Amino acid sequence: MKRFLFVALLSVALLGFSGAGKLFAVMQVWEGWGNFGIFGEPEPEVSMSACDAMDITAVDAIGFVYHRVSDRARNATHIGWRWRIDEGPDPTFLGQPKQDRPVSIHLIFEPPESRGSYSEWQLWLSGFPKEAHVLTYVWGSANAPGSIVVNPYHERGRLIVLRNGLGGYGNWQSERVDIRGDFENLFGKPFEELAYVVVSSDTDDSDSVAKVLLRDIFFEDGEGERFSPCGSEEDS
Repeated sequence: MKRFLFVALLSVALLGFSGAGKLFAVMQVWEGWGNFGIFGEPEPEVSMSACDAMDITAVDAIGFVYHRVSDRARNATHIGWRWRIDEGPDPTFLGQPKQDRPVSIHLIFEPPESRGSYSEWQLWLSGFPKEAHVLTYVWGSANAPGSIVVNPYHERGRLIVLRNGLGGYGNWQSERVDIRGDFENLFGKPFEELAYVVVSSDTDDSDSVAKVLLRDIFFEDGEGERFSPCGSEEDS
């Protein structure tokens, strides 16, 4: 995806590349959420009205909105949200050299013994560590819903198609995913701690437009209690 494949952090969350970092712009969108843009590439317009609600418009653009989760959320068993796509690029199959998607949600994990080692500056400047496990939930590919693809650029990444781009645009859809179950089933190892949640939109290869609304993001613990993504990092 143009220079997207050759830059740091959140490109790694999407495609898994862990090469040298490039210059980019970082800004705060809402308390606890930052907007990551790649130098030289148009960035999506991102607006937030609350810590669990964002609107994204990407015009021939690529960009990421990221959040380092609270201590309580590090061991969440589920994450959920509502989303709507009003416009998006023509769907392509995951794993192709050029693959635009209107929206993906990435969960980036780190082992408990490495807690805090994946700092934002490390991610921005030098790319994501090769040992990181990443689950990416996709709406907008040509793959059938339920498809799981090994990230071709990151061995420890899995792309999970919740909804493809062949229908459903213009309607609100609700999701609740078992991140603990997905992690253990897909990686074959005990659950690690969640470190970051990242939302991306990508239309640069197809020179197209994506309009995405995301609402009511929540985490859920093992007791079934739901809580906001925007608790403090010391929340427990």
